[in-house]
Amino acid sequence: MLALAGVPSLIQLLGFLAMPESPRWLASKGAYQEAVEVLRRFRGPHANIEPEFEAMKNGCIDVEPVDGQPASSALMQVLKTGPLRMALLVGCALMMFQQIAGINTVMYYGATIIQMSGVHDPSKAIWLAAATSFVNFASSFIGLGLVERVGRRMLVLVSLAGVIASLCVLAVGFQMAELHSATALPAGEGLLTGVCANYSTCASCTTNPSCGFCYPGSAGSSANGTCLPSSPNSLDVSSVGECRAGNGTGTVATPGYVWAFDWCPSPYWWMTILGLLLYLLSFSPGLGAMPWTINSEIYPLWARSTCFSLATSINWAFNLLVSMSFLTLTDAITKYGTFWLYAGVSALGWLFFFLFLPESKGKSLEEVEDLFAHPWWSDSTTRDNKKTVQYVHIRGLNHAYTTDEADSGEEDR
Repeated sequence: MLALAGVPSLIQLLGFLAMPESPRWLASKGAYQEAVEVLRRFRGPHANIEPEFEAMKNGCIDVEPVDGQPASSALMQVLKTGPLRMALLVGCALMMFQQIAGINTVMYYGATIIQMSGVHDPSKAIWLAAATSFVNFASSFIGLGLVERVGRRMLVLVSLAGVIASLCVLAVGFQMAELHSATALPAGEGLLTGVCANYSTCASCTTNPSCGFCYPGSAGSSANGTCLPSSPNSLDVSSVGECRAGNGTGTVATPGYVWAFDWCPSPYWWMTILGLLLYLLSFSPGLGAMPWTINSEIYPLWARSTCFSLATSINWAFNLLVSMSFLTLTDAITKYGTFWLYAGVSALGWLFFFLFLPESKGKSLEEVEDLFAHPWWSDSTTRDNKKTVQYVHIRGLNHAYTTDEADSGEEDR
């Protein structure tokens, strides 16, 4: 099962062997002929690549030492430049909130979350998790079709709003399950249940790692049962009562009874499935891809590798933090409390992006560098009535005129 993950990795490795160096990197090293060949390979044999190559070659000047300082001090230059420092902050925030929204909690612990909701069959939980993961794959194509139509900023805001709503659905589902948790009845006479006898509901019983909930499976998701101590030899059975070990491995002694060690039967399991589907349907088109897209557009060439590397490090750092803390949080602040926490932090992210994330769609490199010099709502590069400058060659003279002059026919002759 685990070895299957090596198949796409092997395909990717073989693809890397045929992947050429970046034409921009080749140009920065002075290998202009190789850069032209690679660029022609990318654009096609009949494409006019000279303007792009000249712009690329001129842009490589930006990565040379600035004011006598080595290129390794690029990060210090970024931090000293106000607009670029703001761009880096927004880029890192995109990566951070992508992870704090809980995407890898959903992907890594999808089957566990579904089991927590009340689906006790492990096989069914895995298949349901696979189905929700397919939604993540399929909905990615929605973003592919919308990114150039609605823009990066709008896609991020709408996607994050959907994620917040989905997290609220998940939180409400788990909270309703706990509020209407099955009752833990007293154990049979003579059974030594210890501390487990102190719990009155399934939800409180399963918070203790030494206890579990035993109930008749025929009664369905609203069944009452008994809080019993788990077996020291196996978490799949109790040490006493109807759910103690039977003849088979992992089976209970009394047929028809179900042992719930870290979950509870609940009629609200469907809210968890709905929340997961809505979450991935909302996340993939915008918050899934846009942090990477936007980070590739908002930095000048000389700072792009440094800033993008830092943003990527932030992404993986918060990936590690969120994925490692999920189970701890569910124990510390309950399952529904964890999803309320994700929703609250994501709401702060939405407010931050509403205030500070500009639109980078269709911007030239020069305009992108100016995006963070002022608030997005006063961004002169987005105004429809902006005058652009064009250059024409008239009788040996270079004459600059605005598009308004061009429309009115006012030219120097």
